[in-house]
Amino acid sequence: MLKGWRYLVVDCGGGTVDLTAHQITDSGARRELHKACGGPLGASQVDKAFVGLLESIFGSGYVARYRDARPAGMVDLLVAWEARKRNSGPVRLSPLNVALPFSFIDLYRSWQGRSEQLTNLAALLSNKKTEWKFNPPGTPHFGGLWEAGVKALKYHMKRIIGNQEQLTDLAAVLANQGTEWKFNPPGAPHFGGLWAAGVKALKYHMKRIIGNQELTYEEFLTLLVEEAVRRYGDQQVEWSSQGMLRLHPAVVESLFRPTVEEIAHLVAETVSQVGGVDRILLVGGFAESGWLQRAVRQVAGDTEVVVPHDAGIAVLQGAVQAGLSPLVVERKATLTYGVGVLQPFVPETHPECLKLTSQNVAWCADILDCYVKAGEVITGPVQRRYIPSRPGQRLAVLPVFSSERDDVQYVSEKGVRRCATLRLDLPESSQAEILTSMDFGDTEITVTAVDEASGRSVEAEIDFLDLPPP
Repeated sequence: MLKGWRYLVVDCGGGTVDLTAHQITDSGARRELHKACGGPLGASQVDKAFVGLLESIFGSGYVARYRDARPAGMVDLLVAWEARKRNSGPVRLSPLNVALPFSFIDLYRSWQGRSEQLTNLAALLSNKKTEWKFNPPGTPHFGGLWEAGVKALKYHMKRIIGNQEQLTDLAAVLANQGTEWKFNPPGAPHFGGLWAAGVKALKYHMKRIIGNQELTYEEFLTLLVEEAVRRYGDQQVEWSSQGMLRLHPAVVESLFRPTVEEIAHLVAETVSQVGGVDRILLVGGFAESGWLQRAVRQVAGDTEVVVPHDAGIAVLQGAVQAGLSPLVVERKATLTYGVGVLQPFVPETHPECLKLTSQNVAWCADILDCYVKAGEVITGPVQRRYIPSRPGQRLAVLPVFSSERDDVQYVSEKGVRRCATLRLDLPESSQAEILTSMDFGDTEITVTAVDEASGRSVEAEIDFLDLPPP
């Protein structure tokens, strides 16, 4: 690229997308045109959309159950999806086949069996009525016959239903509907025509699907999964004869669309804010997606979009090169940074609620001494000097705050959060100033405080991964 060229780097990773706009100076160095921006728009959002599709087909309750009961199987499922996802794109016209692990199919069999038993039982109970009878007060020995029946019913229902959540659902049905219990007389197997008819209907439909084939246990289990896919009702989602979930291109595109469109919108917005660029560079593993490349090119217009070979490694190579030979000489602050301090209270300026008095001196608390504002150019470390608020002070505490806003005055305002704290022990006879320095020019933001009288110093690094939300 030539001197004076402006370019936008779009780093598309698994979890986030980060954008930075640079311009090449006459010396060949890079100058930031816009503060770094981005958001949680990585490839993992497409994975979440795929899991959402599975929830629509098989039920959110079952997918959550599978994730908890078979975590290794869930990982295998997402790995299989990842391999297929990388091969998808707008130029691919054939469906995408995703193999579901056998553990997914096997657990669905037991889950679906219990779910249908619960549904059928609830439907049966809702059509009946119950005559409730209560024991006379002080006669706990009454009702022995039906108590024995209840005990036996609980035993068999627990075997059928299996978990407390389903028992709770059934209890809700019983509470809202009346039920009349009827039992077959001993030695009368011809009773029970209702459930016998259900078994007959099941056999009829299975025979239509299977015919005269002899199925293995694994093949028999896939029938339930195939039926769930059919019930989903989308002809673009099928169950293949090879035992895979078949997704047609329109469905695959719908999984990518929300994420790639939002990334494209962010690219267009950033290019507009910096007044245009000569090139757009897509890097990171997600940048290899054809869906993402098409969406960015659509908003780029005549601007060239460059995707380097092996875009995932390009980020690592760039980081190593920047560490060996830093080229960015001028950055823009992403956030506002400052230190919380006390200042003499000025009635015309400071709010009364922040006023405090110490040794007959009125101070205003929670003032943010701003080192750099969001969007400002950073050319080097920023320094400030402070003096202890009272004579003989043995400990200086300097809280460091950050905010996305550029107009912060007080650390108690909304959207301001503490990101570091410096604690400096002061000698008893110290009357010197405390020199603080905030360095933004490296890969990390470091804050240092030095007692110039004793030479003692403390340092802190701001780790944004451990920060609570603002």
